[in-house]
Amino acid sequence: MHTKTTTNPQPTHKTPAASRGSVVALGLPRPGCGPRRHPRSQGGPHEEDDRHGVASNDQRTLPATNHRHGTEPGKQWISSWATAPHATPPFDSGFAPPFAEGFDNQTVRNIVHASVGGSAVRVRLTNAYGTQSVFFSAVYIGLVATGAALVPGSNRALTFKGSPSAVIPAGADLLSDPLPLQVPPDSDLAVSLFADGPTGTPTIHAEAMQTTYVSTGDVAASEDGSSFAAEASSWYFVRGLDVLASPRVKGTVVAIGDSITDGFGSTPDRNRRWPDYLARRLMSGAPGLEMSVVNAGIGANRVLTDSPCFGPSAVHRVETDALGQTGVRFVILTEGITDIGFPVYPFPFVCLDPMSTSLSGRSSPVTNGSLPVCTRRG
Repeated sequence: MHTKTTTNPQPTHKTPAASRGSVVALGLPRPGCGPRRHPRSQGGPHEEDDRHGVASNDQRTLPATNHRHGTEPGKQWISSWATAPHATPPFDSGFAPPFAEGFDNQTVRNIVHASVGGSAVRVRLTNAYGTQSVFFSAVYIGLVATGAALVPGSNRALTFKGSPSAVIPAGADLLSDPLPLQVPPDSDLAVSLFADGPTGTPTIHAEAMQTTYVSTGDVAASEDGSSFAAEASSWYFVRGLDVLASPRVKGTVVAIGDSITDGFGSTPDRNRRWPDYLARRLMSGAPGLEMSVVNAGIGANRVLTDSPCFGPSAVHRVETDALGQTGVRFVILTEGITDIGFPVYPFPFVCLDPMSTSLSGRSSPVTNGSLPVCTRRG
């Protein structure tokens, strides 16, 4: 479950064992390796606050049968796109993206890529690493035509507990109400957020490999992209997109890792990260094997060590970024290269300072990628 915190900028949550992803070995771990149990984090799980629209486990695992929101029996909510949000890097690190101080009287149009299609959507916004509540007076979603321009007639207002505005407390996520919208598989959508006041430092994903568009004033409802004069290559205040998918879609595969998974060096705006290729293969494969693939990679992320520049460690974020995805069935972990090379990388000292030294309190089933990860049972 996605949860709220007011004390720790590192959100965590519990996931019932029945909804957790399966373990399938793609790598070749050495004999004697198995799940390792880490000491429990001092912070403990954060409490759920449904008043702010934080999603429950039921929304992640139960079939969709709510006819009030246009859902249909037999269909299910599936995570079709997701990212791993993290704090904005310190300004003196050299890794802070544009708009690192936030937005004020501006519309941010985040472009996200759906792996599987569906007949309805819901969007998860995030202020997980913010230091103040953030208010968006308008939030829209529509199909992308080209650049910041949208397919005519596709841009629609999202609501949150019936309200057209979104208030996200510091340290929290916010899940929108379901919205009927036909989403084609392998398609781009725009999530437009209008902040009529200062947002404070944003929760971001720095290396989106995707252009985000920014305009002055409230143009969230506009399908014309001409007013978006500024651009960035990061995502702001968005965590995930769920679609109401056909029963043919068997669940979600989550790829979690470092820059190899994140797609560093791939062609911007073309969806050429390796998880994108895997998604297209699974959706074009044999019937019964259709699955969504979402990307929870963070560039320069490490397995055991947090960084104010490159996000919480894999063991700290696997519960939220991987096992917390809607409909998760498999998790692929490809991480460890940065851990090996970090001592010789020319990163600024501020990026080498870990945010904390505590480890996750729960073992997590994962799938080994090309770099085997050995853990011992105990």
